[in-house]
Amino acid sequence: MQKKVWITSLGNKMAADPDSGIKELFNLAGKYGLAPEGHFWVDDLKKMAWQMPLNSLLKKETGVWVIHAPAGTMESLSVRYGLSLLSLCVQNAKGVGFPIIMVMDKDAPATGENDTKKHGTGEDDTQKHGTGDDDTKKHGAGDDDTKKHGAGENATKPGIQELPTALKGAEIIPMGEKTLGAKLAARANTPVKNIPMEYRMDIHANPGYGIWFELGPQGADIWDGVLAGGLESDVNAHGIGPAGSLPLKTVLEYQMQGLKLQFNDNTFSAWAVKNRIDKNSSYYVRFKDNPGALVFGPLPGDGEEGLFHHLQLC
Repeated sequence: MQKKVWITSLGNKMAADPDSGIKELFNLAGKYGLAPEGHFWVDDLKKMAWQMPLNSLLKKETGVWVIHAPAGTMESLSVRYGLSLLSLCVQNAKGVGFPIIMVMDKDAPATGENDTKKHGTGEDDTQKHGTGDDDTKKHGAGDDDTKKHGAGENATKPGIQELPTALKGAEIIPMGEKTLGAKLAARANTPVKNIPMEYRMDIHANPGYGIWFELGPQGADIWDGVLAGGLESDVNAHGIGPAGSLPLKTVLEYQMQGLKLQFNDNTFSAWAVKNRIDKNSSYYVRFKDNPGALVFGPLPGDGEEGLFHHLQLC
């Protein structure tokens, strides 16, 4: 079976020569025995345009995802959010080890210090949190427990420091790099590395009911209650249901709203319930708008130290 490469171009279709980059990548993929397919990115969150390539990316024969990101295209928060949502869907289905390659301009500036963390957004992607009677939780830094959201080997490449969590493991390669074609072939034909995670996350979305995050524990773990909050937007709906599909009806145990969490000097607004969550059930949460960043995890009891996960979405 011939492996395919899906190429997403963030370039402007109205530019003088919008196809130059994507044509170069198509030709290169074909030269190395891959079947290239792709599209131009449509920046329209309201119409859920980020979902357009999802079915193609989920096909068994698609072995690598290439994102062509000309200078300046990753500065848009809506583009970054859409790419995050699409990446989370793909990684839920194919694993977080599924190869993503970002092809950037040769002269793209390096940003920030080295960040070799895997699936991290800084020094502490997952932090330990104490709880008390006050609804504003106080959180300490805790031990470094950054999640493995990809290889993380190219942390010194251009743009890696500012990428959303779901793209932190992307391999950053400049356009015209001599090894690019060989790397495309190698990544597409190598089995996806199994990277264990401590949680499940998927996205359910359409223009009718909005964007819902599905959250739950991995494997045999059980959450005795669950909490989720956003940085830039408040939760406006939540529910408990079977894993894999939004519930039509839900029963919530001791639901809590308007919780404030201080995390890495940022204040998150969260909702929570005390329902028990296992591998067969999930917590579903929706935000009024783009939350920017997400904090979630099992709900700790009063006076107990909890462990929450943090994802940067744009």
